[in-house]
Amino acid sequence: MIRILIALFLVSVAWGHDVGRIRTEPLPKVQDGMAELKIATEKDLPGGPKAEGQAGDYILRNSRSVFVVSRPRPASGYARYGGRILDAVMPEKGSDMDFLGELFISATDAKGLPNLRTLRAERAEIVNPGGRGQTAVLRVFAVDDRFPIVDQTLNIPSAPIGMRVEIDYALAPDSHTLTVQMRAINTTDRAQTYAMNLGLVQGDGIETYIPPIGAMDHAFRTAGTKTMLGLVDSLKGPHNLMAGLGQKIGYGFYRVDGQLGEIMRAEQIFQANLATWSGIQPGESRTVTWALTLSNGSLEPILAAMGDDERGAKISGDAAPNARLYFINKDTDALSNIVKADDRGAFSLTLKPGDYQVAAFAEGRAPIMVDAKVPADRLRISMPPAANLRFQIGDEKSQAAPCTVTFERISGPIPNSERAKYGEQGQFGRFHRVWFSRTGNETIPVEPGKYLVTFSRGFEYEVDAAELTFEPGKTIERRTSLARSARMPGYLSGDFHIHAMPSPDSNDALEDKVLAYAGAGVSIMVATDHDVNTDYKPVVKRLGLENRIAAITGTEISPNNRLGHFNAYPQRYDPSEPNNGAIAWYDKSAAQIFADARKNFDGDVIVQINHPRGGNMGWFDWIGMHKETGEIGKPQEFSDNFDAIEVFNGMGGGLVQVMTDWFNFLNQGKRFLAMGNTDSHRAYNFEAGFPRTYIRFGHEDPRRVNEKNLVEALRSGDVIVCAGPMIDFSIAGVRPGGTVPSGRKLAFDLTVRAASWIKVEQVKLIVNGKEAWSSPVPQADGPLDWTITAEIDPPTEGWIIADALGSRFTALYPSVKPRSFTNPIFVKPPR
Repeated sequence: MIRILIALFLVSVAWGHDVGRIRTEPLPKVQDGMAELKIATEKDLPGGPKAEGQAGDYILRNSRSVFVVSRPRPASGYARYGGRILDAVMPEKGSDMDFLGELFISATDAKGLPNLRTLRAERAEIVNPGGRGQTAVLRVFAVDDRFPIVDQTLNIPSAPIGMRVEIDYALAPDSHTLTVQMRAINTTDRAQTYAMNLGLVQGDGIETYIPPIGAMDHAFRTAGTKTMLGLVDSLKGPHNLMAGLGQKIGYGFYRVDGQLGEIMRAEQIFQANLATWSGIQPGESRTVTWALTLSNGSLEPILAAMGDDERGAKISGDAAPNARLYFINKDTDALSNIVKADDRGAFSLTLKPGDYQVAAFAEGRAPIMVDAKVPADRLRISMPPAANLRFQIGDEKSQAAPCTVTFERISGPIPNSERAKYGEQGQFGRFHRVWFSRTGNETIPVEPGKYLVTFSRGFEYEVDAAELTFEPGKTIERRTSLARSARMPGYLSGDFHIHAMPSPDSNDALEDKVLAYAGAGVSIMVATDHDVNTDYKPVVKRLGLENRIAAITGTEISPNNRLGHFNAYPQRYDPSEPNNGAIAWYDKSAAQIFADARKNFDGDVIVQINHPRGGNMGWFDWIGMHKETGEIGKPQEFSDNFDAIEVFNGMGGGLVQVMTDWFNFLNQGKRFLAMGNTDSHRAYNFEAGFPRTYIRFGHEDPRRVNEKNLVEALRSGDVIVCAGPMIDFSIAGVRPGGTVPSGRKLAFDLTVRAASWIKVEQVKLIVNGKEAWSSPVPQADGPLDWTITAEIDPPTEGWIIADALGSRFTALYPSVKPRSFTNPIFVKPPR
């Protein structure tokens, strides 16, 4: 079990899954008392960020729920085969958006989890199409098959276990519950031990709970154990229920004929044991039945669907509109129920008699803890009103423009450590809240308290920061303009390593990601989700940001526990193919992967080595590259058919070592581009744009950027890696990417610009990997615009880069230092 979960941890940073669908029309209606099973058309399929169903798949639906089960076909995600549940929604507006993560069934024999297999559907048949008073039943016939993501991770080929499975998906009229009965048959000639597990990749706006313990993070921290260097969490069984709750949709997973066994987690991949059987004779079978039930985001309907007749009495009450209420039994400290109030604040739920503590949360309101005694005539939970922030943040022309607003809590109720029990801690890193404004002119609710509030728009702009105290029911106004004090004329900035919901280790909605980059002043977004192709263009258009964001489709090709991770961009976007047409890396060498990536677009492609010193995810480590000399320990694993190296990755370490690696390649005459990217997985941690890469186009209009001219601009080499300072560098009028002659001293021009909150100390020229010239950079309290003209005696042959280093950021980034550098200007003897 542990070894497989380690594999799944590596999978969680390596394999793309859901791809999403936009739907604007209501779903077809089904009459009360009816259930239907049919082959889906496009009109039948639900939308949402996780929607994967296709025309030709199976729809099971009634008046209250819609489920999509894929036909036997290649599918996206870990379990590459069909016959499994893809989408689950309710037809009501707001609950009709699919947020269900990837569900798959895994199986093992007596060898245990090192021989983990998945199920491959061979055929499906409609047992009962449903009708009035009829239960609709779909039967899928499947066999065990290779689980290639695990095989490759463990480097242990699995062997067939002789399991044939008949899966019945059943939906009754007017029910929110899809019942799944699985009959496992031993087709071998000897007795077998079989285990079946439910796998779930979940996150993406859904908080997972294990009642009665609490939210998933809290449950594993307080009742679980950590194993294998802390990579895997284990929660021993039995468990009645695992639930995922979102704003308007919720999912409950439970066994109908028993209890769930051990639940394990690696990142956001969960595996729950459904059943383990021993002594199954040839031809014999065993059966397990489990269910997926839907809710409006409350736990209450899921508990009701489980049919516990001893849950207690119905209780009603009033709270703030759309409040989230958590009921904790004061005697047992058990999370007894979760309910969400409606738009008027009304709620109802079932509770056993007793004393409860109620934790109440609502958008913009201070959370409260109140006591409640059950039974009661009506519970009234009074929450103070929200505070508000009304802001208008202009650009250099005093016109409202996109920006980012960060809130650092100075004082306020209930710290995040206590909110974790309820899954209410947020995903804002060290911030209490991060808000991305599309217009720069909004009014937003704010939880009362005292904050350091900072308005920003990226490195080129000044910031506006103030300590503000928000009181219930009151509005604070903030109007200012952010001066653009550090321009890069003729350049556009881009991020060439971005993750969002299609990656299993990111919760970011595509809309939020676009807003984050617009608010950070980054103009080019290259989507590089793990092994799935993502297209941001429709999102950019829908948000009306075509004048600020150019979107390019790429992929992070992510072999597990081997080789490393590689970006390829642009790539072909084809939603008719699994993972939108992303290439598969199974059983391939790096050379084969690079070649396949270049074929996956009708034009030139950049292949980029990501976080090359990232251990299991770092190719330079995999090939045994010496950290000083650059000598390659496993030359048979090396290919130079790539174009760029991610020298600067996010806010983490490793920059110095990867710069050394890059220098070694340059000294060998290999002209690989240096890139700076965020590798952003969590926009609300304020990751967007740190660092970024500036590319010279000769203009600053993202609408003029396309796949062809982006690659051309990158190949020109006039590319700057930026984490704060702006650098403009030329030698004898030649810019980065160009070549100057050796043999005499040459004049160089170097300009460093920085907004006043970015403190620059020094600038250097690096020649063939060694510092050849340096100068302190004088910077007063205001913005920096410093230029020097001097001479350098170039080497006979080689390269020169400019490198600007800073001491600190006075806002937003307390734990990192400013750093920017150019790509090389090359030196050759004159002809």
